[in-house]
Amino acid sequence: MVTGLIEADLGVAFADLGSEMVYRVVSTTVDVDAGTVTETWDDRDVVGLVGTVRDEGIEPAGEQTRGAKLQVLVRSEELPADCPALTDRVIVRGEEYAIEEFRYMSEGGLFDLAVRRR
Repeated sequence: MVTGLIEADLGVAFADLGSEMVYRVVSTTVDVDAGTVTETWDDRDVVGLVGTVRDEGIEPAGEQTRGAKLQVLVRSEELPADCPALTDRVIVRGEEYAIEEFRYMSEGGLFDLAVRRR
């Protein structure tokens, strides 16, 4: 019964508050002889719940800055079987975010992704 209630509540939350986004599966190929690294992408449209942006001070450090962080909840059935991975990315409102950590939430079949703007 509780599982049914959780699924019903999640269904309403995703329908009412969900945002369309892109889940980007990133594959990297290294050519040691040529000294090159090549990335290829497999983009998938998904719907996720986006949490509040946490601004981590955005302090310049030379040519780098630390970007804003988001929390994103995505249903596990929307992702490929071997995802998420720390090499993958999420594109939310046109901004690309790198996955920094993730955890599986068995209660709702969700992945909780902590992401940082690239």
